[in-house]
Amino acid sequence: MISRTVHMRSLSSRGVQATEERTRREDEAKLQVSSKLFRCDVDGVLKLAKPLDKGKRELADAISACTANNIESFMRSRLEGWHHNRDDIGNNDSTIWTALKNAGVVAKRARKPACLANSKAKFIDSLDIHLQELQPWIDRKAVRKSHGYNERAMYLWIQHFHLYVAHHIRRYLHEAIPRKAQGNGNRQWRLVLPYARTDTKAKDSDDNMRADMALVCQRVGNAVEMIKGNIHYNKVFAIVEAKAKLNDTSITCTSRKRKSALISTELDEGGKSGAPATGSDPLCNKLDTSTRRAFQQLFMYTRQLYVNQPDRRFAWGITVFGTEVRVCIFTSGGALASHTMDISSDDGRRQYICLLVDWSLCEWHQLGYDPTVQRHQDLNCWEILVPPLSADQDGASNPSAGKFSTYAPTPYYFSKAYVVADRLFGRHTRCYPATSIKPAQLVSEQNPIVSEVLVKDAWSFVRRKGISDGSGERGEIEFLKDIKEMLESMPELRNHLPMINCGGTVCVAFNGEMVNDNADSVLGELHLLLFEEEETREHFYSHTRMAMSPIGQRLREVQSVFELIIVVYDALKAHAAVLDKCQILHQDISENNILFQRDESGNVMGMLIDFDNAVDSTAAQNDRRPICAGTLPFMSLNNLRRSDVPRTVVDDMESILYLLIWLGVWGVTSDHRRNTMDMVRIVSKWGIHINDAMDSKKYHMSNTSALAEVLEEFYNCAVETKQAGTLEDQQTVKDIRLSYKLLKGLVLELRAAIFNNPGLTSSAHGTSVLGNDNNYNEDNDAYIPVISIERPAAYNLADKINGLIPATISADPHKERSKPENARKIHLSFMSAFKEYIEISRDYLQTTSSANN
Repeated sequence: MISRTVHMRSLSSRGVQATEERTRREDEAKLQVSSKLFRCDVDGVLKLAKPLDKGKRELADAISACTANNIESFMRSRLEGWHHNRDDIGNNDSTIWTALKNAGVVAKRARKPACLANSKAKFIDSLDIHLQELQPWIDRKAVRKSHGYNERAMYLWIQHFHLYVAHHIRRYLHEAIPRKAQGNGNRQWRLVLPYARTDTKAKDSDDNMRADMALVCQRVGNAVEMIKGNIHYNKVFAIVEAKAKLNDTSITCTSRKRKSALISTELDEGGKSGAPATGSDPLCNKLDTSTRRAFQQLFMYTRQLYVNQPDRRFAWGITVFGTEVRVCIFTSGGALASHTMDISSDDGRRQYICLLVDWSLCEWHQLGYDPTVQRHQDLNCWEILVPPLSADQDGASNPSAGKFSTYAPTPYYFSKAYVVADRLFGRHTRCYPATSIKPAQLVSEQNPIVSEVLVKDAWSFVRRKGISDGSGERGEIEFLKDIKEMLESMPELRNHLPMINCGGTVCVAFNGEMVNDNADSVLGELHLLLFEEEETREHFYSHTRMAMSPIGQRLREVQSVFELIIVVYDALKAHAAVLDKCQILHQDISENNILFQRDESGNVMGMLIDFDNAVDSTAAQNDRRPICAGTLPFMSLNNLRRSDVPRTVVDDMESILYLLIWLGVWGVTSDHRRNTMDMVRIVSKWGIHINDAMDSKKYHMSNTSALAEVLEEFYNCAVETKQAGTLEDQQTVKDIRLSYKLLKGLVLELRAAIFNNPGLTSSAHGTSVLGNDNNYNEDNDAYIPVISIERPAAYNLADKINGLIPATISADPHKERSKPENARKIHLSFMSAFKEYIEISRDYLQTTSSANN
C-alpha cells in the first residue's frame, strides 16, 4: 500500500528562538535523509555529469586520464622525489591536443601552440606544490603514520585536490586554445574551485549554521587559486561536507510503518511535494551514524542554494568520510548518492577526477542551473524566459508529449523575489515581480524596476499521461485559463483574481535539441529509483512557469484590522465565484496567497492567488484518498488528521479562520508584527509540526472557552500604550484595541459557523475525539475516528457504552460537515457572518477618511 504524502507549505515559525529553529531544521534534515535519500550506491549519478556532446565527452575523458596519470606517476616515484616527469607532461599535451581537434575546439590542421612547452616548468611546479599538500589524503602509508585524520587538515587536502585538477583544465582549455574558442563567462566550460574559508557561515545565510566547504564555478581563464573572502550561497555550486573518521555503529533500518509516518510529517516547500513513499526502505537507512550525520548536514546547507539562487533547478553535493567520497544529486522528488570513491585507491581517484573534469566541460544545465534564467550583472537584474500560453493549446506543455514550443518565449526582468524556494524538496516555487521592458540603466533603489506582472516558477507534480498535476483532472495553468475565461463574463472580479498572460512548461536545449524540462530530463532512467511502486511511476516533476497580473501587495502591508477584514472578504467572494463557475477548490488559503491592491482613493481590494494546490471540486468530492495539502499554520483539522474524508469548501473556510487568528495574535500590520517578533504564543505550535498543530487546533476549536485562551493572546497594543504621549496617540491606541476586539468577535462567529453551526445537527459539531487521542494507525496512515462531539465535561466513553448518550451521534463530525448539503450551509453561514463586520469596517474607514480630509 502506498502511504499518503503530506503536500504542504510552511512559514517561518514566529515565536521560535534561533536555537529552536536550528533544532527544527536539524530534525527536518533527519527526516529527509530517512525519507528522501533513496539510494546511496547509484553508479549512474556520476554519468549525469558526462558532457552530452560526443567530442566534449572524449575531450573530458582525455583530460581526466592525463590528470590521473600524473598523480599515479607521482605516487610511483614518491620515494625518488616529488617532481613530475617532464616527458610525461609533454606526452599528455600531445594527447589532449588531438582530443581538442576531434572535439572541434581547434582546427584540424592547427599546430600545437608553443606556449604549452614554454609553460611546462611552471605547470609542473604548481602541480608539485598541490601534491605535497594533498599527499596525506591519497597516500595510505601517510594515513597510517598520522594515525588517522584531522577534520580541519582534511579541508586543506580536499582543496588542493580540486586545485590540482583545475590546473589541468586551465592549461588545456585556456592556455592551449584561441580566446575566441573559449566562449564568454563560465557557461561553455569552467573551473570548479574551492573557497579558502572553511567551517564558516555564509554571508547570505538565513541561519547561523556553518558549512564545511563550498565549491564555486569560475571562468576557465581565472587564476587557479582558492576563492578568497566570505562564502556567498548565491555563488556556490556545491557544498562539501567532510568527516574525519567513520564510526562502526550502524543504525538499524527504519521500519516501513515508521518511515511512512516520517514522510507524512515532512514539511515540503511548494505545496504538493508529490513524492509518495516508496514500498521499501531506501538503502541509506543502513548507513553508519557518522555517514548519516554528514548527509544531514549536507541536506541543511544545500537548501540554502535554492533559497539564494533564482536559477537553481537541482543541486549537487559531496560528502567525504576520511578517504571515501560520495556525490549526491538533489532533485524536487528526492536525492540519490553515488557509490563510494576511495581517494586512496587508483580507481577511486580516477572516478573523482573524471567527475571534476566532467563538471568543468558539461552543459550549464547539467550543473543544475537554469539556462532560461540569466543574471545581467551590468544592469543588476535577472532575465527570465516565460513560455507562451499558446504553446499549451498545441499540446506542447504536456509533459508526456515529445513536442516543445515553437513560439518564442517572452523575456521578463526582475531584481527581487516575492517568494523564494526555501525547502530542499518539493515544488521549489518562486515568484518575481517583473517587467517585459529591459532596463536601460543600472537597477537600484533610486531606479527600481516598475513591475507589470508576477512571474511564478515552480516544479509541478504531474501525471505522465496527461497534464494533470496529480490532484484532479487539471493543473494550475489549466485552472488559470478557466479563470481567465470566467473573468471575461465577470469583469467585476478582475481585481480579485490573477489573469494569466503567458505560461507553460519550460524547455531547455539538450545537446542541440529543445526538450521539456522535467525529472526525466534531469535524471533520465534514474528517476524511477525515486518511486519503486508501479503506481507512483506514473507521476513526475515538470518545470512550469507563468506570468500573471495584476500584482498585489502582501497581506502584512494592510494598515488596520478594518482593511484586513475587507481584503479577506474580497478574497472569499473570489473563492466562491471560482468554486461555483469553474469547479475549482483552492486548498491553500494562507497569509501568502491573499494579496491586496489599493486604488487611487486609498481603498483596498483583496485578491486570491496561487492555485498550485487547487483541485477539481468534483474530483475532490469523490476522492477517497485525498492528499494533505496547504500551508501548515492554516491547514484544516480534516487535513491535519490525514483522514479519508473528502476535502470541501469547509476546509478552505477553516483555513480563513486560522489565518485571522494567526494575524490577530502576531499582529495585522507590519508594525504590530515587529512588536511580537520574539514572543511565544499558543499558535506558535501551528507552524512547527503537523501533530502539534492538530492537537492545538483540536482543543482550541472545541468550544468557546478553549478558543478564549487564544483570543486572550491577541495583539494588546502594549508598545503603543507606552509610547502614547499625546491625546491623538491615546485615541489611536483605543482605535487599535477596538479593531482587535472586532476581530475577536468575527473569529467567534466564524468558529461557530464551522464547528457549531445551528443549521446542522449535533453530529456535525465539534472537533475532539474521545478516549486516547493517539489513535494513529500506522498501517494506513490515518487517524481512526472514535466519537467527535462538543460534549459536557462529565461525559466519557463509559457513558457511551452504558447507553447514557444516544447512539445516533456520528462517529466523525468532519465527515458530516463534508457532505455537499452541509458544506453549502456552512459556506453560506460563513459568508453571512462576515457581512456585518464588512459594513462596520467600511463605515469606520470612510468616517476616518472624512475626518482626516
